[in-house]
Amino acid sequence: MKAQPAFASPYSSIQQWFASLDRLEALNPAVIVPSHGPLGDAGFIAGYRNYLKEVLERTSADKKAGRNADATVEDVTATMVQRYPDRARLAGAIKAAYAAAP
Repeated sequence: MKAQPAFASPYSSIQQWFASLDRLEALNPAVIVPSHGPLGDAGFIAGYRNYLKEVLERTSADKKAGRNADATVEDVTATMVQRYPDRARLAGAIKAAYAAAP
């Protein structure tokens, strides 16, 4: 897929994405054939993991600071949108991270 994974289903979760990335990484892929875009390597997995880790860390900090989900989406998006321009995908990841954050 793109540089930002989609959280299109209401059942999408940060934990499941990390678990899936762990399983994919364990395969030690030399080549990854994405659903869209050019072929890649294990860097795709690392890129997704880094993106999701940052989303989770920033979202958890906002939630811990007492921000509601909408304010957190705005705050985290403003911080990350320059590097990750697909706002819809970013918002979906932030909402999933907010639901998972303590």
